[in-house]
Amino acid sequence: TGSRAEVDVVPAIQYRYVSWVSAGIGGHYQEQKGVAILSTDGSWTLNYPDQHETNGIAKRARTSHRFKKVVRIFKRLRADMSDRGLLTISIPSFLVECLVYIVEDHHFTVATDDRYNRVRRVALRMQEILENPLLSSTMKEINCIKPLFGNQGWTRPDAITFIRAAVAHLGNA
Repeated sequence: TGSRAEVDVVPAIQYRYVSWVSAGIGGHYQEQKGVAILSTDGSWTLNYPDQHETNGIAKRARTSHRFKKVVRIFKRLRADMSDRGLLTISIPSFLVECLVYIVEDHHFTVATDDRYNRVRRVALRMQEILENPLLSSTMKEINCIKPLFGNQGWTRPDAITFIRAAVAHLGNA
């Protein structure tokens, strides 16, 4: 109330994932720094915000700053489809951003594309990737560490449902 903003505060602890990398003679340890959040049911959520930010900035640069704009369009498209009853499952904002991220950079930089054609091109490529079990089984979150599908609140079928609805909603203009 008043002048205070509504915010979520989540206590997190520093998390370090250490793995052995067998490369060349001997190998070495590799460390990934992240955060761990303990939920009320006793399970842990691991996140890698620094890697997420670094990879997102790099993707924006490689796509002439079109990546983030396309993400915003997909999030608005998701809301529009939900409002119209065309999407009846919940698709988290984070999942939308990760799905757009997996699309190769050159799909964002076709010089002759307007925004509609760019979004449609990205949507069609996203659908192609998601419907290929070999490609989608190796997909990672934007941090390039955690698998996109597995222990999250969403599934590959959810993502396929979303992208099929988006492609249909975009039409063939």
